[in-house]
Amino acid sequence: MRILLVAIRAAGLPKNKFVHIYLATDGNNPFMIARAMNYYEEHAADFEMFATGMSYTSFALDSNQFKYKLFNFGRASQDLYYDCQIAKIALKNKKRGGVRYVLIGLAPYSFHYDESKTYVEAWRLFHYYAALKDLHNRAKE
Repeated sequence: MRILLVAIRAAGLPKNKFVHIYLATDGNNPFMIARAMNYYEEHAADFEMFATGMSYTSFALDSNQFKYKLFNFGRASQDLYYDCQIAKIALKNKKRGGVRYVLIGLAPYSFHYDESKTYVEAWRLFHYYAALKDLHNRAKE
């Protein structure tokens, strides 16, 4: 709950308007991305490849089908901005890991879709804030 209040305050939004957003994200584990980032940081040396992207990347990649050990950062409705932010952070671990390949899953609408500008998916921004401390297109503290 604390991370949600910090994110709401950073966005300059009234906290009394977000009870339903908290209930919506509670069942979807708002720390899922942060946990993935932490796991990758700890085990970067084990992976030679990582992928990031939207639901196609998240659900359609079978890591057992790749020649190299793959870590999948793909998430449903993830936009290109956060794909790039995650890739930047993951590549910082390159010295510790053996990353040889990066896959960023794209679709024709990837260049037009912005998660921060859609009312239906904007609640997901709090997931990224928990991991990256970044509210794309929102005011910062």
